[in-house]
Amino acid sequence: MAGIEMFQKLTLQDLSRWLELHPYEVVRVLVAGEALPDDLRFTREDVDRVRAMGGIELWWSDPPAAGGAEAEAALLAGLAGQLLAREVFGRERATRFDNLLRGLDPEQQRAMRRAVQRLLKAGHLATRSSPTGLRVYAPEDSRGYLGELAAG
Repeated sequence: MAGIEMFQKLTLQDLSRWLELHPYEVVRVLVAGEALPDDLRFTREDVDRVRAMGGIELWWSDPPAAGGAEAEAALLAGLAGQLLAREVFGRERATRFDNLLRGLDPEQQRAMRRAVQRLLKAGHLATRSSPTGLRVYAPEDSRGYLGELAAG
C-alpha cells in the first residue's frame, strides 16, 4: 500500500497539513499565484512550489523551552534575532505573520502572539495585508531596539 500512496495525488487537506496552514490559507496562496487546480489535487512537488509562492518559512526549529516569564523573554529575544537575521525591515521585506509562530507549541504560540501585540502597540512592528495573507515587518528605526532585545 505504501508504494501506491507515493503515486497518488495529495488533497487540499494533505497539502495544508504539510504546509502547516489552514486549507483556506493554502487556497489564498494558490489563487494569488493563479495556480489553483480545478480538481484541488496536488503532487509532492506542489508542496515546495506553494511554500515558495506563499513565503511560508519555518522560523523555529529549536525554540526556547516552554513556560514562565523567562521563556517568554527568551521567545521575544529569539523573535528579535530572527527579524534581524532575516532583515525583515520595511514593508517590502515583510514576512507572513504565521512564520513567526510556525514550529512553536501552542503555549509558545500564545506567548509569541502576546509579544507581537506588545511590539505592534509600541510601534516596533507593523502589519500589512497582501493577497497571500497578513504580513508583519519592523520599521527601519526599530533596528536598534530589536538588536537590544536580541542581545537580552
